[in-house]
Amino acid sequence: MSEEFHTITLLPRNFEQVSKGMTQADADKEYARLRKQFYADKGEFAAWIRKDRDSRMDATAKLVATYLVECLNFETGRCDPSYEAISDELGLSYRTVERVVPRIAAAGWVDRTRRGKTTTNFYTIRVAVSKVKALEELVAGLRQLRSDKRAERRQGPNSDRSDLRDLAGHSHNDPTQPVGHDPTQPVGHDPTRMGGKPMKGTYEAEPLNEILSTDSEGMALGGYGADRTDERHIPFTMPQTDDEAEEMVMAWLDGRPPRTVMALFDDIRERLSSGTLTPAELEKLLQVAA
Repeated sequence: MSEEFHTITLLPRNFEQVSKGMTQADADKEYARLRKQFYADKGEFAAWIRKDRDSRMDATAKLVATYLVECLNFETGRCDPSYEAISDELGLSYRTVERVVPRIAAAGWVDRTRRGKTTTNFYTIRVAVSKVKALEELVAGLRQLRSDKRAERRQGPNSDRSDLRDLAGHSHNDPTQPVGHDPTQPVGHDPTRMGGKPMKGTYEAEPLNEILSTDSEGMALGGYGADRTDERHIPFTMPQTDDEAEEMVMAWLDGRPPRTVMALFDDIRERLSSGTLTPAELEKLLQVAA
């Protein structure tokens, strides 16, 4: 089964011949309808490009891809800007454009037709229907995940707490009167029984043992006791913007199932943005989700 593609509406090459059987008013109306759809399609393609999480489609690639869409001519269907034109228009170096354009094609946004060493490429703007569907599902899933997290934050930290009066042993009728509690008499606790006994093996030591337990390389989990000269335990550089953070996270999650992406995306982004995410922690998160 052949792949289906989304394309941008263009003026048919035989429009002049077809319009001969129309009145001038009808021909003008059809021309205007097609032209309106052309601009709507270009806007839709630009939105899809912005949503692409393919690691090849970084901010520069998205900028160039959107410019190629803008260069498409409604009446002729031509889209053939030179590397020099792209470079001058977007303020990029020639080498950058030369490197980015093949990545855009590999990511599935354009077909390039090489027309010789001395002439420009011809670009056909199209994208697979399956790619757009996957993008929309991923973005919708991430949007729902963020919505759920916002709802959780609005509920506040006390939403799942039981009544503090019950925890204190106070009566609901008179919270000032403690029930069954004499502060001068410790209940069920004899501190002398710990005398001379090591903490190891007791329940009091379990949290400490868990914190100090080390992985196979001898590094303490959670960063305690880790060798700070090991680059794996040095946090990543904090991104300057949310877009930069999202691009970094999606590059790490590239190629993984959408469910895995949605499960890890916010956690990794928050750690990265707070400056606490290390390569070692990232590796463990990805291994757990594998």
